[in-house]
Amino acid sequence: MLRRPQPLRIAIDTGGTFTDCVWAEHGHIRMLKVFSTPADPSQAIVEALQKITHEGALVLLHGTTVGTNTLLERKGARTALVTTAGFEDAIEIGRQNRPKLYDFFFDRLEPLVPRDLRFGINERTASDGEILTTPAKEDLRSLYFQAAAQKPQSIAISLLFSFANPKNERTVAEALTSLEVPLSISHQILPEFREYERTSTVVINAYLQPVMQNYLENLETRARRDAARNVSSSRSPGPRSPRIFVMQSSGGITALASAAREPVRTVLSGPAGGVVAAAATSRLSGFARIIAFDMGGTSTDVSLVDRAIATASQAEVAGFPVGVPMLDIHTVGAGGGSLARFDAAGVLHVGPESAAADPGPICYGRGLQPTVTDANLLLGRLQPHCFLGGDFTLDLERTRRISRDWLKKNRSPSAALEVSTPRPWPNPSASHMWSYPLCPELFLPLAYWSAMWSRIIPGPCCGAFQAKLMTCVSCLPRHWPKNSPCSRTVRSRIFTQKAGREECNINAVLIFATKARDMNLTCRSRRI
Repeated sequence: MLRRPQPLRIAIDTGGTFTDCVWAEHGHIRMLKVFSTPADPSQAIVEALQKITHEGALVLLHGTTVGTNTLLERKGARTALVTTAGFEDAIEIGRQNRPKLYDFFFDRLEPLVPRDLRFGINERTASDGEILTTPAKEDLRSLYFQAAAQKPQSIAISLLFSFANPKNERTVAEALTSLEVPLSISHQILPEFREYERTSTVVINAYLQPVMQNYLENLETRARRDAARNVSSSRSPGPRSPRIFVMQSSGGITALASAAREPVRTVLSGPAGGVVAAAATSRLSGFARIIAFDMGGTSTDVSLVDRAIATASQAEVAGFPVGVPMLDIHTVGAGGGSLARFDAAGVLHVGPESAAADPGPICYGRGLQPTVTDANLLLGRLQPHCFLGGDFTLDLERTRRISRDWLKKNRSPSAALEVSTPRPWPNPSASHMWSYPLCPELFLPLAYWSAMWSRIIPGPCCGAFQAKLMTCVSCLPRHWPKNSPCSRTVRSRIFTQKAGREECNINAVLIFATKARDMNLTCRSRRI
């Protein structure tokens, strides 16, 4: 009996700066890293697929930080909100609790929907689901023309007690359907009580929907076109459209159509994949407690795993409440591509804006504003000729020149730049440990960041999102002795395939603390 060929599964992680691909071929792990295309993230994915030789069925398992970065950088769609009359400001008022109770200069986070895009409709549903007031046709017609005049790209609808009886929400949605913009309706996204959290969740969904929908639809179209091109150039029978699944914030996967319709469930898509993979790897390594640290080009994500991955139904992302199930992950807008800037008082800040892949950091050859990556290059923490395994050379002289000019332009006292001796690595995860009532010293820090080095799988982990656990061997500093324990252990990674599953026959090194003195790096390693 002929055995049915298994489809080629390719794990793809799209970040703000790089797009990583990982797949298994003839028992060996293969990896590919390309620059992301922020204008259309699907383009980078298809470019990567074109470099991968494959025939037959194809399954794409996709994790993305597009939603996360869109929220952090506030680059989503122009969104309108329709709610019960008198409650238009609920998303701005929020809850009574304040993050900084005694800070007189604390500024509240600006809502994603400005005041002129919030519309109230005269309707009311009781807490038991009884319809007390039905929207009048005149009010619906007026709402339609008011919304049309503002030209929103997306609309969120969240009425009081719609989770008990969605009749009024459906009536409002039908009246706005002819605007031909995406509608996010609360009883479909989050049919739960707590008006503020439900409205915030629906607004985030509407804010992300045009961006994610365009991105995922382009990905599907481009992937099908690429599959058809491969079929026409080979003798394989009939086109086989790739099956695409997207990682959810809860740690599971969903179909592409569902992710496009409810992108709020993918806000932590990429980071969630990293936590699942980190937990699986640490469990196989004998470590029950870890701190997962994922530093990308735009954001840094930290999660604590205490024997099991923690989940929550209420969380905050970029300061906004989100009510869908997700892993307990803390995200800040600080990554390798985060831009440096001075405020009006001359104080230096970093992020949340990012240079992304276009134009990218100064050292990539196009950027004009310093980033974290540029700073690490100037400090000697990055080797110009070892980036991306030697496939890409960082421009040190350009970085030094433009950074110096930028500092002079901003009248900084540090205009005279010198490449100093590298200092110990910063610890962005420390600022989030306060939220965990546990001792951080009891946990193994497991880092899998991409801002400093390219990434590669250190061992077997979960399905698609092995792409989040990578550390590039070819980017190890040249001054590491080739026969040193650290260098020898990392470079000797050998993957074999037994009984249908991959096993790692190596002692992988988890580099979670680096200190530099006179350019002699030291690292701590753990046996896996």
